[in-house]
Amino acid sequence: MGSEITIAGWLAALLKASTAKLAANQHLQEKAVEQNLKKLQFNLDKIITAAQLDRKQIGSHSIKDWFSSFKDAIYSADDVIEEFVQQLAKDKKQSSTLSTLRKSANFVSKMIQGGQFNGDDMKQLDEVTKTFDDLVSDIFELLKVVQQLEGSGGTKQQEIIPSWRLTTSPYKGRTTTSGRGSEGKKMLEALLEEGGGSTSDCCNFSVVCVVGTGGIGKTDLARFAYNNEKVRRHFDLKAWVAVCNNFDEKRLTIEIIESASVERPSDLHSITSLEPIQNTLAKGMKDKRFLIVLDDVWEDSNASWEHLTTPFTHGKEGSRIIVTTQLESVAKSTKAKETIHLDGLEEQDYLALFKKCAFGDKDKDHQPTLESICTEIAKKYDGSPLAAVSIGLELRSDPTEEHWKRVARNKLGVIERREGDIVSVLGFSYEQLPARLKQCYLACALFPKKHLFYKNQLIRIWTALRFVSADGNGGNPVDELASKSFFVNSISKREDGQFMLHAVLHELADLLCDGEFFRVEDEAGGQEIKIPQKARHVYVSKADNFVRVSEALAEKEQLRSLVIDGSVPSDATLRADFMVSLETVLKKCKFLRLLMLPEKFPLESVVAIGRLSRLRCLDFHGIQRKALPQYLESLNLLQWPDLKQRPEAWNLTKGGSRIRKQPSAGSEKDISSASGPIRSTSNSSANLPSP
Repeated sequence: MGSEITIAGWLAALLKASTAKLAANQHLQEKAVEQNLKKLQFNLDKIITAAQLDRKQIGSHSIKDWFSSFKDAIYSADDVIEEFVQQLAKDKKQSSTLSTLRKSANFVSKMIQGGQFNGDDMKQLDEVTKTFDDLVSDIFELLKVVQQLEGSGGTKQQEIIPSWRLTTSPYKGRTTTSGRGSEGKKMLEALLEEGGGSTSDCCNFSVVCVVGTGGIGKTDLARFAYNNEKVRRHFDLKAWVAVCNNFDEKRLTIEIIESASVERPSDLHSITSLEPIQNTLAKGMKDKRFLIVLDDVWEDSNASWEHLTTPFTHGKEGSRIIVTTQLESVAKSTKAKETIHLDGLEEQDYLALFKKCAFGDKDKDHQPTLESICTEIAKKYDGSPLAAVSIGLELRSDPTEEHWKRVARNKLGVIERREGDIVSVLGFSYEQLPARLKQCYLACALFPKKHLFYKNQLIRIWTALRFVSADGNGGNPVDELASKSFFVNSISKREDGQFMLHAVLHELADLLCDGEFFRVEDEAGGQEIKIPQKARHVYVSKADNFVRVSEALAEKEQLRSLVIDGSVPSDATLRADFMVSLETVLKKCKFLRLLMLPEKFPLESVVAIGRLSRLRCLDFHGIQRKALPQYLESLNLLQWPDLKQRPEAWNLTKGGSRIRKQPSAGSEKDISSASGPIRSTSNSSANLPSP
C-alpha cells in the first residue's frame, strides 16, 4: 500500500534521533565515523521528506520493494548505531580518563554489524551509508516518474474518498441482516421511542451510534433500520450521507439537503458560504421529525459535530441521527444516547451466510468435501459478514477442491481484489492509523489468532521493539487501537486489561507484514517449515516445533523477536534436545530485543541469554525461584522482566540491579498487577492466570 512509506518516514525519524544522539557524543572522536553519521542523517532527512508525499500514487510493487529494502537497511543501521552506543557506554564506565576514552573510540569503529570485529574499521558503516544513498536515489526517482505522469495526464490523483466507499444509496446492500435480530430490535426501539429520546433537554434530536470493526455489518444494520416500514412512516424527512474521512460541513450539508429532497435554490453548489446552505437545510427541517444517517464517520471533533448539527435544532422533537463508525470516540463526541457495538455473527448464522456466498444456489449436499472445507475456512473469520462475501465469491469463482484448499491455506492473500471487498475495507481502516500504531498493530501478527493479550505486556513488547516510546509519551497505543475497533470485545474486557485482535484483522496483519512477523504453529504438522527471508520476529507454538526449526532459526542472525509458547518438555530426551537447540539459536541471534520463553523454563540452564546485549524484554513466567541468574546483570537494556511470581526478586544484588521495575506506559500498579503471560485462548484460556 502506498502509505507504507509513512511507516518508512516514522522509522527514519527514529533512526535519525539515535544517530544524532551518537554523533553528539563527546567521547566519539573518530572523524570518519562522525562524517558517516552526518551523511546518514542527511539521507534520513530526505526519506522523511519523501514520506510526506505518500498521497502520490506510486506503483504498489515499486513501493513494496522499496519499503522492504528500506526496512532491511533500517534494521542494519540500527544494529550498527546501537553497537557504537553500547561500546561507548562500556568504555566510559571502564575508563578513568578522557584520553583513554579517546583511544577506545578508535576501537569502537571496529565494533559494528552484530558486534563482530572487522579488519576494515569503516567497512560496515560505509556499506550502511551507501545503502541509504541508493535508497534515497530510488525513492526520489519514483516520485519524479509520478509527477511526470500526473503532469501529462497519464495518471489521476486519488480521490479523497474512493468511489466504493460512497454508500450514498441506502437501498443497496451487499449482505443481509441475518443473525442481527437483537441488534435490529435495539435499533428500532431507539428510533421509534416516543418522548425522552433526545440527548439533552435543549436538543430535539438524539444520536444512535453503531460501532464496530470494518466489514462487521454497521452499514447493513443502518440500512435495515432506514428501510423499515415503521421507521418510514414515523419520520417526515429522511436523508442518507456517506461521510468517510472527509468531514466537510459544507459538502455534508448539501448532500443532506439533496438526499432529503429539501427545497433548495438552483445555485446551491455555487454558494461559497456555509451559513446560507445551513439556512436552507434549517428551513426544510422546520417542524419536521427527521432521520439522518451519517455513514462511516471518522471525525471525532466536538466542534465539527456542533457546527454540522446547527440546522438540526429546527427539526421536530423525536428526530434521530444514526452514526456508523469504527471509533468509540465518535460516540462520545456525538453524545450518542444509544451505542450499539457490533461483534461477529454467531457461529451457526455465520456458517449459513458463508455457505450461501460460497455455493450460491447450487446443491451443496452433493459436495461434502467442499462443504467441509468451507466450514473450516469460515471458522477463521470470526463472524465477519464482509469476509464471508469476499471469500465466498473467491470460492465460488473456482469450485474445485484444489482451489478451495489453496484459499484455506493462504486466505486473504489469494482472493481476487475487488472494490469494496474485505481487503479494501480493512485496508482503509489500516491506512487511517498513524505510523506508530501501524507498527503496533502489525506486531500482533507475531501471535496466533485468539491470543489473549494483557495490556501492559503489549506495552512492554512494543517498547522493546521501539514501536512505543520508553518514556511513555504519545498516548497509550493499546487503548487507541481498542477505541478504533481493532480489538474484539475491548469494551467488556478492558476492566481486566485483556485484549484480543479481531480474527479478520489478524488475517490482514498477516497479509501486510509479508512474513516479517512469522509463526510456526501446530497446524504445520509434519510438513517442512520454511521461515521467510524477511522474518525478523518469530513465534513457535511449542518446544518440539522449536527443535524442528532451530537450524533455520540459527541462520536468522538478524532476528529481533523470539517467542516460544507452551511448556518445557517433561520427557528427558525432548527436554535435552530443546535446551541444546535453544542455546545454539541464542548464540547466533545476538540482536534479539524480545525473548519469551516457555512456562517453567530453567533460566539458569541457558547462559547464552546473558550475552544478548540488546535484549530489552525477557518473559519467563512461571519460574519458581527465589533468585535470578547472576548473568542477567550484564543485560544493560533489560527492562520489565516478568517477575510476577517473585516480586521480592526485583533487586538481584545488594547494591541494586540494572534490572528494575520501570513502568513507562502505565502506573507502577499496572505493571505489577497486569503482567500476565500472552497465551492462546484456543489452547489454554481456561487456565489463564488473572492479570
